[in-house]
Amino acid sequence: MKLFKTLGLVAAMALAVPAQAQFTNGGGASSSADVSPYDRLSLSYNNTSVSANKQAGDFDFSLNGVGLEYTHGFSLSASQPMFIELGVKARYSLGSYDEDDYYEITNKYQFLTAIVPVNFTYAFPVGENVSIAPFAGLNFKAHILGKYKSEDEDGDGKTKDVFNKDDMGGKDYTYNRFQMGWQIGVGARYDKYYLGLSYGTDFMKIYKHKKSSVSTGDFVLSLGYYF
Repeated sequence: MKLFKTLGLVAAMALAVPAQAQFTNGGGASSSADVSPYDRLSLSYNNTSVSANKQAGDFDFSLNGVGLEYTHGFSLSASQPMFIELGVKARYSLGSYDEDDYYEITNKYQFLTAIVPVNFTYAFPVGENVSIAPFAGLNFKAHILGKYKSEDEDGDGKTKDVFNKDDMGGKDYTYNRFQMGWQIGVGARYDKYYLGLSYGTDFMKIYKHKKSSVSTGDFVLSLGYYF
């Protein structure tokens, strides 16, 4: 449901761009497209949905996190505002859920993740110093830290490293440290300020063994500054 709502929002924002917008190189007019390369620094709120199938425990919860990202936009054309955006992002997130049959048990997770997103984007100018830029692309994740704790009502429990086979009881129960995924979204730029929304899921699941799997999906709200 979250995926459809997010994609609907992205589509609505993209359709708000005038279909007959004209692009010229330079000139400084309000309808001109800026084709210059750019750099952007962004802070983000990240909501990651985590869903396990029946074989993996049948749980579903969200991780809330914050991210810091540097992005460089490489211009692809001297006349059209087409760009490849390459970024480097650090994200910290945490979340928990209560077991269905034992509500005195709370399972807590925290992750620190490095992400490299690569997007194709097209910046539609809609006014003076204003543009709307839909984008789509891939991302590559490396989880630096992944902690799990099954905590009772007194707060007792052992913290485990989800990427450590000894902590997790064997290789078959260890999470994947590396992932690859996709995202689609839209950004709005006013002068040097940026607001972005995106949603994506992973091709490579965070956990997969035979029929057991744990899937993730990311909703991201970003605020940025161009420099």
